[in-house]
Amino acid sequence: MPPARPRHRCALTLLALLTAAAPALAQLTGRVESNRRTVAAYDFEEPDNPFAVPADFFRAQSDPDPGITRPGNPVNNQAAFSETHARSGQRSVLLPVERGSTALRLRPGALPIFADADYRVTCFVRGEQLTYARFRLVARLLDEDTNPIPGAEYTSDPAMPADDWTPIEINVQGGAHPNAAFLQIDAELVQPEQYQEPTLGRHQVWPEDLTARVWMDDLAVSQLPRIWLQTATPGGVIAATDTVPARTNLEFLVRDLTGDRLSARLTITDALGNPVFTDERPTRSAAFPQSWPIELPRFGWYRATLDVLANGETVGRADCALALVPSPSTRTVAEGGFAQTDKTRFSIAVDDWNDSVIQALPTIGRALATHGITIGGWNNATTTDTVPQTTEALVALLSSPDHDWANPAIALHTLPASIQETLILDASGVLDALSRSRETWQPYLDPMLDRLGQIATRWRIGSITPRPDFTETQGDLARVRDQLATLVPGPRVGLTQQPHLALPTHHTRDPDHLTLVFRPNTGTDTIEHAVADWARSPLASNAALTLAFDINHNDAFNPNRASAELVKRMILAEAEAQPLGIELTHQLASAWTITERDGILSPAPAVPAWRATIDRLQGRTVAAELDVTPGVRAFLMLPTDPDDPRGGALVAWNEDASQDNAWVRTNLGEGSLTRLDIWGNPVGTVTATPLDSTGGSTLTHHELPVSSMPTFVEGV
Repeated sequence: MPPARPRHRCALTLLALLTAAAPALAQLTGRVESNRRTVAAYDFEEPDNPFAVPADFFRAQSDPDPGITRPGNPVNNQAAFSETHARSGQRSVLLPVERGSTALRLRPGALPIFADADYRVTCFVRGEQLTYARFRLVARLLDEDTNPIPGAEYTSDPAMPADDWTPIEINVQGGAHPNAAFLQIDAELVQPEQYQEPTLGRHQVWPEDLTARVWMDDLAVSQLPRIWLQTATPGGVIAATDTVPARTNLEFLVRDLTGDRLSARLTITDALGNPVFTDERPTRSAAFPQSWPIELPRFGWYRATLDVLANGETVGRADCALALVPSPSTRTVAEGGFAQTDKTRFSIAVDDWNDSVIQALPTIGRALATHGITIGGWNNATTTDTVPQTTEALVALLSSPDHDWANPAIALHTLPASIQETLILDASGVLDALSRSRETWQPYLDPMLDRLGQIATRWRIGSITPRPDFTETQGDLARVRDQLATLVPGPRVGLTQQPHLALPTHHTRDPDHLTLVFRPNTGTDTIEHAVADWARSPLASNAALTLAFDINHNDAFNPNRASAELVKRMILAEAEAQPLGIELTHQLASAWTITERDGILSPAPAVPAWRATIDRLQGRTVAAELDVTPGVRAFLMLPTDPDDPRGGALVAWNEDASQDNAWVRTNLGEGSLTRLDIWGNPVGTVTATPLDSTGGSTLTHHELPVSSMPTFVEGV
């Protein structure tokens, strides 16, 4: 066997040769090297190339003569040089279709790379007669034998270029595949069957363009610096140690293999996109993170963006989200702090996690003053080999001395793939599987029951996050409860459900606790109806109710609107539940995104609003809705302890009144009261004014203008 080829040396040698011989290579192959960062550039001039396609490229079509089959890419669609349009020079490449799709592919082995470097592939395209067809770039990593590496293919979003040159780009992350040796590129004009998912299965009828054309020019591959950016606090939630403005630090890492002189520019914007912090400094490639001191002006949600520049041009970017929240209260229960019921009143749900999430959760829970937790136990990739490691990670989390979790639950939200295959069930068939013979699932669950049974007595069946394979829950809950009871004393088994579905009532499916999952686009009236339906249900006398607010799947709302909607839902649920004697658990779900490669957590925009609303609700009940201007909603919150020095609070917002009539006019007590926004920032005072402007009466009231964003008044 020949010795393994030294991949990195090969790439370095090629780069050096290309840089030295750029003019000659430009004539032979159309490849122009502009700087050390550019790995390859193709301008498609190639005046001495006698063939119809650029050097190092070939048509990736079906061809019956050599027996090549590529479904959807008929042999009659042939990419070729074109002089009809060119972005630079005289030539470009034409990708035509006459039904079906067209692809031009870089020859395997033509472009060596570093396995641990990041790359960007860019080109410019223009099109004609496109209705259904779309252009896309595909980049895939190949091993040293030029075989595609599984899971190492990257595709740009389908684009519909018109008669202007449109830039297309795709980033290829390195480091995840140490056997990567080459980069291969496809330029494709594809029909809907290639870029859309079917909705009707085998009955799907796909439209397609009978004739369409796209021209591509100036294809380039550049090497990017490896960059990440994160908060110094795990999970991106920063608890201010004092008042705002608050000073803290971000951590960043820049690794660059080109040797260019670099600078870094940090920009932080608030939830509305307004810049609140900018700074620039020289930086360098380093093996260890660097620290960047920042100042945040007020509580709320922010996005930090780090641009790395070489020779004045941006060559890489990383960003992260962060939430600045008030420090957790240190008051005792008698002083208006947390009672034990408040500890279980607020919870977080984390169905899917990795080691980074597990390590950050105690810090997150403490910063958010949230003590309840539901944590995922199974996922699609769970096997009998991974169960022991998962179990020990959950034991360490729930027993952590860094945070006192209250009433934790384990979520069995996804059926492991091997059980799906054995029982012919989909991923949502957890209850169905657990209702069957114990031998099938015992190796996957018994180790968890054995180690976690004394820590977590609550087990939730069903998923919080949307899943396309969701089916109606089938199974015998009573049988599942009895089977779990053989290893766990008194297990309490619950289900998840969409709020629009009828509550379960059959005795074989009566849950000990029920989690209703509210998506961001769920109307606020649905919250009130769901709580009222629960109060009328037989379940209310024995089972516990959790309202899970899925806050991260929210494309319809901007960050401010998403935060406002969460606050409204929490207040409306409390207002409906209190008169009916229902104790609720509010649950924050899907609250973080995590980068796949670096494991960096970023909080969703509504996270700091959740934290501030806990401060308003803790030790209080939503006692009444005030009769104010039609279209305005206002609720009075009273302390459960009459000696609570904070007193009561008011929350109000404009539902659908005209802005001229969006006022709350009522007596809230004596003197001036403090107004707070949904993140806990003081935004002014409300002063008592005489009811009789002539001075003939000593009676006073407060006048509070409101908007669609809830506002709080403390000290009522």
